[in-house]
Amino acid sequence: MKPDFSRTYISEFCRLVAPGGILVFQIPARRETLALRMRGSIGRTLRRLKYSMKSDKSPVMEMYGTPRAKVESLISEGGLELIASVPDSQAETWESYTYVATRR
Repeated sequence: MKPDFSRTYISEFCRLVAPGGILVFQIPARRETLALRMRGSIGRTLRRLKYSMKSDKSPVMEMYGTPRAKVESLISEGGLELIASVPDSQAETWESYTYVATRR
């Protein structure tokens, strides 16, 4: 999902955590390497161009990252305490983290 949407989701997740509750979620941060980031950007541009030219407008799945620092900031702004941000491999070729936070 686009970063604006993921930021809204994270803020809403935080809002819904009750005192003593725990929030756990995973989200990609960015492509693992500069080459992969460039490939992703070029690929996204080509897919958009191809999509705009075809008559069959089948949905296209795009993947975006939300930087770790931004996610951690949103958690803090949401009134939660970050317990951990653990690297994971859920999104292949992406730097990705699982976040654990609580409302004390």
